[in-house]
Amino acid sequence: MMNALKAEDGTRLTKRFDMERRIKEYYTSLFASKSVVPLVEDNREEDEMPPILISEVRTAVQSLKADKAPGPDGITNEALKFGGYELWKIIAKLFNECLENEDIPTQWKQSLTIIIPKKGDREDLKNYRPIALLPTIYKLFTKVLVNRMTRQLDEQQPREQAGMQDPAVYGFR
Repeated sequence: MMNALKAEDGTRLTKRFDMERRIKEYYTSLFASKSVVPLVEDNREEDEMPPILISEVRTAVQSLKADKAPGPDGITNEALKFGGYELWKIIAKLFNECLENEDIPTQWKQSLTIIIPKKGDREDLKNYRPIALLPTIYKLFTKVLVNRMTRQLDEQQPREQAGMQDPAVYGFR
């Protein structure tokens, strides 16, 4: 539990509201973009993406690690595993609707940020590490897509150049 934080001017903040405001200001400033990033034009040809299969959802769910903190949706990895085939069928339908509509639900774009103390003065925000907890359903959706991309990249790779590769080679974890 955090009892106090130093404000930018060095004064000590002890009220929860003041500390929360300071945390928000600090990380907003720290991670603010210093330059404008241009939007990428969508110049792709209209290739029909095959629908996400229940088996793809099952594979992604089965690879989820247990005992991970849920995001703002409150859904745990264990709940997704326990839901079984009927839940996976509903999730596959939801994911396919996202692809068809080219839209991600607003709730999936929200995260819950927690801060973990590092060594040093506990009242100095520089001694904390922020962790963004993303909605579990969104992480599952991206895992299904990463599995697809990895499979496609592997299929495109010439056999002569495919020695000992894993998804991390492509920047995926």
